[in-house]
Amino acid sequence: MRYKPVSDVYEVTKADYHDADVLVWQKHIYNEAWCLDEAPVPKGCLLIGVPYLYMAGYFAMWENSNDSHRVRGAEPIIALIEAGVSLDRILEKLRNLEIDFECRKRWDESMAIMRDRERGCQIKICDWIEEHAKTERIMSTQNHPYWSLYYHTADQILNVMGMGPVDRTVYKPTVWSSTIPISPYEIRDLGWSVQPDANWNQYYERMVVKTWDEFRNG
Repeated sequence: MRYKPVSDVYEVTKADYHDADVLVWQKHIYNEAWCLDEAPVPKGCLLIGVPYLYMAGYFAMWENSNDSHRVRGAEPIIALIEAGVSLDRILEKLRNLEIDFECRKRWDESMAIMRDRERGCQIKICDWIEEHAKTERIMSTQNHPYWSLYYHTADQILNVMGMGPVDRTVYKPTVWSSTIPISPYEIRDLGWSVQPDANWNQYYERMVVKTWDEFRNG
């Protein structure tokens, strides 16, 4: 099968799609001005819309590499620092699961945003996310799916094209190298039955120390 990936929709030209039979598209959050009605695709081309995936509420705390490595979800840590709580005490509270990261509120907000993005797309992932997040990892990072969600999305695309599901014995998606650990906070607050990753405490302690240093150093 011939294919041509295009990373910047603003660089799309008629030559890219003059003989296209299928266009799998994803409306990127940073390219809201782009509209499929204006895309230079030929008549009869099958358009398959995939929602842009970004689950800020999947992890209680994480580091955003696209924003100067700013720690997201650190608001309760900042509140403790402002209240004069020592770093050692904050780390103790973290290990004892005594910090409220508002996981349920942030999850609900993320799902509401995802359902809005899903409208107008043939590929649907939100119901699957809601169901499968309870029993298995579905995200590697806040905006990179784990292999299970890769498979689910690819199967739907192939189904729209009249093809069978992905052969799991042949195609093995690459797991994102900077996978964020699942912690007991998400498991407890969201009612998941998955196991926390072994390195969750080290990762979260690093996020707390980073937040402490940034706050104290202005």
